Amino acid sequence: MDFQPRINQVIRNAGIVAVLILIALLFMGCNIRLGENELKLLIALAAVLVLSVFMFFWGWELFGIKSMIENIPTSKIRSMPMGIVELKGVSAAKYPLETKLNGINCVFYKYKVEKLTVTGYGKNRRRAWKVIAEGQSITPFYIKDSTGTVLIEPFNCDSILERKYYHSEGYGDGAKRYSEWYVSPGEQLYAIGYAGKSRDVMAGRKEKLLTRLKEIKASASERAKYDLNGDGNLDDHEWIMAVEGIKKAIALEEGADDLCDVAVSGRNAEKMLISDKSEKELLSGFALKSFFFIFGGIVVFAVSSHFLINLLRSSGLIER
Repeated sequence: MDFQPRINQVIRNAGIVAVLILIALLFMGCNIRLGENELKLLIALAAVLVLSVFMFFWGWELFGIKSMIENIPTSKIRSMPMGIVELKGVSAAKYPLETKLNGINCVFYKYKVEKLTVTGYGKNRRRAWKVIAEGQSITPFYIKDSTGTVLIEPFNCDSILERKYYHSEGYGDGAKRYSEWYVSPGEQLYAIGYAGKSRDVMAGRKEKLLTRLKEIKASASERAKYDLNGDGNLDDHEWIMAVEGIKKAIALEEGADDLCDVAVSGRNAEKMLISDKSEKELLSGFALKSFFFIFGGIVVFAVSSHFLINLLRSSGLIER
């Protein structure tokens, strides 16, 4: 799952269409009679044509994301299946966490720092904001609904959040601006991800298991609990019994909840989504953007094609 348009896919599709258009123009051509201004206009119109194709495929990617979200049913936490799930609930902290830039208490954050670069002079003066630092938290937290609580592990995660902190400093070349997005404890949360065994819980259990096995090795009284034949040492069978017994004890200590070792996260190539917007707001946003880019791409393509064909006809590049 991807919740951002796949730029490589868009460029590939737009590039294929652009090459086909170029081949078509070459096959349609005859005697080329273009002045310098007409040649510049031809290049500009061809660039706009390619841009329109890029807009169309960008909109199509956005439409695909909207359709994917629509096709994932909302699950209650208590009855959610293993695999891809969509959850709605309230966020809650598992570990203390503060935002990177502003030190605000939160359960999840992302940030970005940009620097202004100014080059050239006069008409050649160029201004560009470049990202010099960005990132997001991967600290696990909880999401709760009316039926239960489950862990969110924001690994391999896309987020669509409202920016809650912005600060700029300096002017001109070298100026910086700081942006931060975060989810506060108790905030409404929407999430799509993969429900499976929790990495955080499994790592914690492994650490507890290793600690207790070390205690058994170091303490004769602890070894005696699993020394079935009373020889003062633990053979292979007794070690296996000790490991299984400790695992069961740890599981009982953490509770009998069926979801105690389950988490929702991104897995491998499958990303997860976290948003402080409702599903309705997300779908409306994707629908509006996809309509703008698809319809806009078609309109720009039609208009630029009209002017391009007229230019080619007037220049004798193609027959009337």
